[in-house]
Amino acid sequence: MGKLPSLILCGLCSITAVFSQETQIFKHWQLAFHAGAEYFLASSKEGEKLMIDQLNISPGQAKNYYQKLKPGKVLAADLHYLFKETWGVGLKCIHSWRTNDDDFLLGNSEDKLSFLVLGIDERMYVTYAGPSFKMQQWLGSNRRWMCAAIVSLGYVYYRDEVRYAPNLLGFDNSLITGETVGENIEVAIEYYTSPGVSIFANAGAFFANLRTLHFNSATTSRRLEPEQPENISHLALSLGFKFHF
Repeated sequence: MGKLPSLILCGLCSITAVFSQETQIFKHWQLAFHAGAEYFLASSKEGEKLMIDQLNISPGQAKNYYQKLKPGKVLAADLHYLFKETWGVGLKCIHSWRTNDDDFLLGNSEDKLSFLVLGIDERMYVTYAGPSFKMQQWLGSNRRWMCAAIVSLGYVYYRDEVRYAPNLLGFDNSLITGETVGENIEVAIEYYTSPGVSIFANAGAFFANLRTLHFNSATTSRRLEPEQPENISHLALSLGFKFHF
C-alpha cells in the first residue's frame, strides 16, 4: 500500500475513533430548532354553513375555501436538560399559521345581471409553549442514529384574522382569539453529523380545543357548547437541527 492511501486511511480511522469517544461523553443540554408543514384536523362544516347562509356563497366555493385553509406552516424550538442519557425535561415552543386569500363572485338579488366580487383574506395563528418530557434511545452500536420522543402539555393562544375587500356588504373585518391548554406529541429520528450537532426528521401531533372565543379584541365573547368546542388540532412534519452541549 502506498504512503498517501495509508495516511488517508489512518486519518479516517482517527476521526472515527475521536467521534466514537466523544459521543460516549454524556451531554446534558439539547437545543433544537425545526420547521415544516402542518395539516389542520378540524371539520369545516360549521364555517362552510356560515359562508353559505351569510354571504350567499355556493357550497362548492365554501368547501374549497376551507380546504385551502387546512395546510399550513410550523416553526418550533425546544430546550431540554437530560438527567440521564435516556430521558430529561425541558420547554417546548411551537408557532403555526395558515392563510388563504380567495375571491368570490356574488350575484345581486335586486339586479340579476350584475355581480359583486368579494375578496376574503383569512390568517390563522396558533402559538404554544409548555413544559415537556423527553425520552431517547440510540439505534445501533455506532451511536450515530437516535430515536427520540417528546410529550408536552402547555398554554395555547389562538388568533384568527378575517378581512373583506371591498367591504360593501356591511360585514366588518373580524378578529377572533382564544386561549386554552393543549398537548403536543412528537417522534424524531436524528443523525449525528458531529458529537455536538445532529439533524433530524420529526413527526408531531398537536391537540387543543377552545371552549371560549373572543370577538374583535375581546369586546364580545361567546362560550361554546361543551359538546361542540372549536378544534384547532393539527398534524405536522418537519426537519431540523440540534445542538448538544
